Parts: sequence; C-alpha cells; structure tokens
Amino acid sequence: MSLLESVKDRLAGKIDSGEYPAGSKLPPIRELVRELDASFVTVQRAIGLLQKEQYVKSHVGKGTYVIRGSLDMDTSQAKAGGNSVAFVFSDPYPLTNYQMEIYRGVQEACRAMRLVDRIIGIDDDPRGVDSSRLFGAISICQSPLALELSGRGVPVVMCGEIPQDKSADSITPNYHDGSRQVVRHIAGSGARRIFFVDVFEGSSELCFMERRIGYQEAMREAGLKAEQPMRWHWRKCSSAVKSLLSKPPKSQFGIFAANDAMAFEICEMAHEMGLRIPEDFSIAGLEDMACARQCEPQLTTAGYDKRGLGQEAVKMLARRVRRGLSEGAERVMLPMKLIVRGSVRPPH
Repeated sequence: MSLLESVKDRLAGKIDSGEYPAGSKLPPIRELVRELDASFVTVQRAIGLLQKEQYVKSHVGKGTYVIRGSLDMDTSQAKAGGNSVAFVFSDPYPLTNYQMEIYRGVQEACRAMRLVDRIIGIDDDPRGVDSSRLFGAISICQSPLALELSGRGVPVVMCGEIPQDKSADSITPNYHDGSRQVVRHIAGSGARRIFFVDVFEGSSELCFMERRIGYQEAMREAGLKAEQPMRWHWRKCSSAVKSLLSKPPKSQFGIFAANDAMAFEICEMAHEMGLRIPEDFSIAGLEDMACARQCEPQLTTAGYDKRGLGQEAVKMLARRVRRGLSEGAERVMLPMKLIVRGSVRPPH
C-alpha cells in the first residue's frame, strides 16, 4: 500500500468511526500533517481522493466538511450499493443546530437499519450523485435536487416540509396546531391585538401557509380580529415591525412570529429601542430553535421532537421502499407542544 493510500484510509477510518462526524469541518491540513505524519501534498491529495469517494466536500474559502456518516456495520457491505441514504439540505456547511438535531435522528435510524447516511447540499451537482447506490433520500427543503432524484426513481421523503409535489411522502410538524397553541396562549395573557410576522414577500412554502391559517383560527376562537400579516425581510429590519414598535397600540398587544429566528431578531430590535419584554409587549415564535433559549427573556414557542422527526423519516423511507413507488403518498404529522417561557405575560 502506498503512503497516499495509507493516509486516505486512515482519514476514512476516522470518519467511519465517528471521530470526524458528518457535518463537521475537517481540521486544517497543517494539523492533519502533524497528526498523520505525512507531507502537506500527500494529505491534500488524500482529501481529494476522499472527495471523489464522497466522504468529504470542499468549499472554497470555507474548508472541507464531512458528508458521510459513521458506520456501525461492515464497511464493505455498506459500500456494496443501495445502502446509502442521502440527506438533502439547503444551508451552506456546517449544518445549523436545528438541522443537526434532525440529522442525528436520521443517523440513529440508519444505523439501526444498517444503512449509511451521507449529506448532500442542494447546490451539489446531481450528476455527481450515483443513484444506484442510494436506498433513498430525505430532504429538509424544497429543492430541484430532490426532484431530480425522485425523477430517477429514487424514493424521497420530505422531512419538515409540506411537499409541493402531492405524490411525495412527507413527515411534518403540525405547524397549524402549533401556531394555534401559541396564539391562544398570547391571547390568554390579555393581549387585545396580536400581530403576525410572516416570512418574506413572495414565499410560497406551504408550511408557512399552515402557520397563517393557525394564527387566523386562533384569533377567531379568541374573538379577536386577525391583523394583516407583516412581511419579514431576512438580514434587514422589517419596516412594518419597526413602525409597530415605534408607535405601539395603546391597548396591550403581542407578536407571533412565524419562527423563532424572526422572533429573536424582533427581540433584539426591541431591546435596542429601549422596550421591555413582556412588560411592553408579549412575543412568541415557533419551532423551539436554539435561539429561543438565547433570548432575554427566553422565548415562548411551540416545539417538536426534531431527532424523532429524523428517525421517523427514515422509517417512512423504508416503508416506501417495501411498498414500491406506485402506491399513494404517505403523510404523517408530528405533534407540537407549547413551551411557556418568559416572553409572554402571565395569564390574568
């Protein structure tokens, strides 16, 4: 065995053992040079070979990230074909905390079923994906890549997203009911007006439509008038939200944001404007992201078992493989649970 092959196999072994887990960034090459006792060029070439074998993926200016999960099984069997589950996601590497929790569930279920998990970004070239080696794919975003794989006859499960393609299997949190629970809780605090902060203008994601419907239903149940949704623009303040906080209603009011990330940014904006939460207004989000616990005060929200979502997605994929592609789509909704923290006034 040549030195290059030895270095490549040692790196692959670290990935297979979980020392370098999927989604993580490889150490800098200079650090690997010391660890593997090899030259810079040899380590660089070994990483290049691992990229061809779809263990890692390099991003210019960002580093090299692991895209294959650890193996609790015989490696030769795992690579024999048809045992890989592709995890398709939207954001650049590394995975966000939210995505990583879902992915950990996917990993656990894959190991239990003796499957291999690997990560694919939506910007990856589908021509580089060998469909013959895929057991199936789990996509946490609406993506042309998922559609491309489905078109090739690869079973695909939409995870956390309501598919636009009615023939696709999906497992989704019950955003409709989660939104209702949150809005009813804000209404129970005595808020007479509750504003809904929606996603950016033009978004057609069905899961956000479910949140709007849940908000509207909860407002009717509380005998309150639903407000016109305020559109949130990522990476810049929503002028409508800023205007609301600058000239708040005289009556007690609250804000329901379509997810925790938007609610977090609104809280930051409010603090900069000298407003107090929940004394001046109540606010809540959805999904129980990590940022919900970083708010001051911590954010009231509705959450779900993200790891369980990933596990159930793999089980759904296995059911699809057993049933074949011709049967109708399976739809599963995961319950959401209200999580009360300090950002909403206590009920009267």
